[in-house]
Amino acid sequence: MILYAPAKINFGLWVGPRRDDGYHPISTIFVPISLYDTIHVELSEDPEITFECSDPALPAGSDNLCWKAAELFFRETGVKSGVHIKLEKAIPVEAGLGGGSSDAAAVLSCLSQLHPGMITNEKLISPRVLGAQLGADVPFFLFQRTCAASGIGEILKPVDFPWKCSILLVIPSYSISTADAYEAFDRQLKNTPLSVDYAEVLQSLDSLKDAPRVLGVRNDFEAVLFPKYPELEKIKRELYEAGADYASLTGSGSAVYGMFEKENDARKAESNFKKSYRTEIVSPIL
Repeated sequence: MILYAPAKINFGLWVGPRRDDGYHPISTIFVPISLYDTIHVELSEDPEITFECSDPALPAGSDNLCWKAAELFFRETGVKSGVHIKLEKAIPVEAGLGGGSSDAAAVLSCLSQLHPGMITNEKLISPRVLGAQLGADVPFFLFQRTCAASGIGEILKPVDFPWKCSILLVIPSYSISTADAYEAFDRQLKNTPLSVDYAEVLQSLDSLKDAPRVLGVRNDFEAVLFPKYPELEKIKRELYEAGADYASLTGSGSAVYGMFEKENDARKAESNFKKSYRTEIVSPIL
């Protein structure tokens, strides 16, 4: 099978105080977007997992999330089979776009289709199976639709994303480790109470232009990462200057995005960035 694993952006991201288990509670809107990794999955009679990846910077063995996902599937189901996985990367690593989690979700979904009846959808998206073991946002990528997320990202409520907009991704050459971003958050900020229900806010906005003015529609990581990476704040400001209706860091970065109601406006804005950065014009997967 050949699968296409989408990236995501965060529309608003509140981060709460670190829990006893080391995780932080969050509240956000996950929006899947039309930037995809391509994954080839082939079953084999030899009961082992093999893996190859187009990006030499990623782990090629058992440390890769695709490998871990296959290993988890076989362990949970007791299926005595093997699989060869080939990953063609298009989603940048450690950019806040969720590529690794999406790849893992795609492998799990594929194996459940190739071995029908061995695992239920409910078990696939349960925190016990995926949230704690592979990544808190892996269950979201099994939905592949816009969701309001809470808990550590594993409690999901499907919602409608009301705008058919064009999204300009501006991706710096450097990555930001999620773990490092959370450590910086803990050192520098006092956690603020959650003041909005993002699902309600999303449905109440008349337009994307209203979002910056609504209390709470912000990414909490910006307050700690922009001083350390002033270039990211500059990109966000320039996206607004180029006509974006809404702009934000996604996840813990390093990618910054701008939403434009018209694709032509997004393409005009892209010309301001493409000489210095990787850029992608994508759309929400509705």
